[in-house]
Amino acid sequence: MRKSFIVALILLFASTIAFADLFSPTMLQFTAPASITYSFDGSACDVDFTQTGTAAEIIFSIHTKGKAGQIKDIRNGYLGWHYVNNIDTCLYIGGIEDMDVGSNTLTWDGRDAAGTIYDGPEATYYIWGFDYAGTKTSVCALTSPDWKDQVTFITKDETGNPISNPIMCTNDSRSGPEADLRDQTYNKWEIGNDPEDALLLEATKVQTYVFGYDFAIDPEDHDIFYVYDQDPTGLYSVKKYRWVPDDYAEYDPSWGEEDGMTSWTTGGIGDYDVAGVVDLGEGMLGAQIGDGMAIQVISELLFLDRYTGDEIKRMDTGEVFLPIRPYQTEPSVRTPTTLDLKNGKLFMGMCYATMLTCANPYYDAEEDFWLWWNLAGDGVNDRGGENPDYWSADGSKNPDFTREYPFGQRQDGTGHFTSSIYDLGATSFDMGLPDGTGIGYFSYAGETASGVKAALAYIAADTAYEGMYMDNTSGAGQMATTGWWFIGHDSISGTITSGVGVEDTAPAAYTVAQNSPNPFNPTTTISFKLASAGNVTVDVYNVAGQKVDTIVNEFMDAGSQSVVWDASDFSAGVYFYTVKSGDFSKTMKMTLLK
Repeated sequence: MRKSFIVALILLFASTIAFADLFSPTMLQFTAPASITYSFDGSACDVDFTQTGTAAEIIFSIHTKGKAGQIKDIRNGYLGWHYVNNIDTCLYIGGIEDMDVGSNTLTWDGRDAAGTIYDGPEATYYIWGFDYAGTKTSVCALTSPDWKDQVTFITKDETGNPISNPIMCTNDSRSGPEADLRDQTYNKWEIGNDPEDALLLEATKVQTYVFGYDFAIDPEDHDIFYVYDQDPTGLYSVKKYRWVPDDYAEYDPSWGEEDGMTSWTTGGIGDYDVAGVVDLGEGMLGAQIGDGMAIQVISELLFLDRYTGDEIKRMDTGEVFLPIRPYQTEPSVRTPTTLDLKNGKLFMGMCYATMLTCANPYYDAEEDFWLWWNLAGDGVNDRGGENPDYWSADGSKNPDFTREYPFGQRQDGTGHFTSSIYDLGATSFDMGLPDGTGIGYFSYAGETASGVKAALAYIAADTAYEGMYMDNTSGAGQMATTGWWFIGHDSISGTITSGVGVEDTAPAAYTVAQNSPNPFNPTTTISFKLASAGNVTVDVYNVAGQKVDTIVNEFMDAGSQSVVWDASDFSAGVYFYTVKSGDFSKTMKMTLLK
């Protein structure tokens, strides 16, 4: 009898596994040449690309390349509220286009926004897009984003190599400052699991007074994390903890400058909208001094040594976040409520004030810190305290003006920024370019009404789960639908070059790059450089050494080349690709996820 019962349990468990509704999204992916040769003479420059997965709403833009050092302290837009410094800037915007899967072409006329022919010798093209027609896919139904947008993704292991299933790390939201300590829950969720399997959600707790929205996971030990707190006396601090599943995290009293923390005061007790702490890479943490909701007299970015907790330096951010703007009788902007680092660029946003900034955290001179800020003037992310339409003639707030209250302010892998939007009807988010230029407002399929569009974050890594992650409150009121959800998204960039004085068309040697993305599903791009023209074969082999596909077998010119492998008809697993041309042969490994 006991044996029969055990067998029944095994069968029940097996059936549960078999019928689990795993998260398996339809990804949007773009593939285009890494380099395009063009004469920069005002003729048409075509960018051919392949789109797989879903239809997409696309933004195509052209930017300067290699001219960042010539761009110093430039202000434009309304009242000079758009600022750029030490960053290549936008030349051309192709408008919003809807495109289907397959082979597509985007065309630049070789001119800048003023109609002047751009003389090169190089430019960067960007293609950004998201799935505007498909419905959201549930990622995790067990932890929900609030308008504070607390999420960070682990996409690499502790040695820096990509992992196939990223980890979503969140903290449960709570509102208002507290006079007493209370529990704050932090969660880990492996993306790809059954979104409703509660046994797979791993949680730990920390007692805090006021928690910071963002928290940092140690890249060298994923059980270590850093949080931001403020006690009732106005003492702010950053603390280090070790993750303990289903229990209170272990506080590290040896870290920091005193009593297990690095702390500071700002001269008063703030409210509860605090940006938190972010891993800046290179052994540093960043924390925002100041409070997003309480009017401040100080706004600084604090740099900490991640290993010791010692303060390294501070950067004054008050020149951007603290001044009273025209049409205001009091500040509507205080300090950042978002800190987001990608590709070495620190993105900082202030949700209520519709303020977005981007900085170089590895600056040498203070004048090189800011890359751009966008306060108002381009019609995007402007419907808040900086917009003059928000203020009546007598200086009071205009009751007929609708604010947008952007919340989930994040950047993707190529530096395009987005903010989830509240109070603009059937609008989901706004979007802008890597130099801070605002583009417009966008909607997910099925967006119906105003309400809190609380969160919007990105996985921008070589994984089968790359895309946009958000709440699902469309038309249902505030937080009526729980969980984190997914929409397909991709953005890529490439170089347009005359080939003169930049790089010889034919490299001195043959090279083969790692396929991208990797892991992938179902397509990936294999790029290589040919020292001389000749016949090229790119073959794919399984782990048994059997050739399973030939991607290309044709004559190719010298220089940079790329091919796409569509593995839709192949099972998940490890494969090898071999590039051969003449006496040259190179084999690389790749991983297909399904």
